Amino acid sequence: MTELTIEQQLANVLAAHRDWVESDGEAGTQLDLSGANLTNANLHSANLSGANLGSVDLYTADLRRAKLDSVDLRGTKLIGVNLTGTNMTRAKGLAL
Repeated sequence: MTELTIEQQLANVLAAHRDWVESDGEAGTQLDLSGANLTNANLHSANLSGANLGSVDLYTADLRRAKLDSVDLRGTKLIGVNLTGTNMTRAKGLAL
């Protein structure tokens, strides 16, 4: 049995979250990455709306043009994160 890489695992949970967002919660699974280490993660253009990203380490992650509407960012480390064009409407825990 072949083990999935971190990138493949992330792609799978992002796909399930996309289904959750597009179906208004009727299908898929709401993304909960609380406490995860996503250092250098490529989340370019990802739709993370409504996800729990509390206490996530996003050091130098690529979040360009990502959708972070209503995301829980409490305790999240955003050092060096590329947020160019990112929608953070109603994000919780964001202190700028």
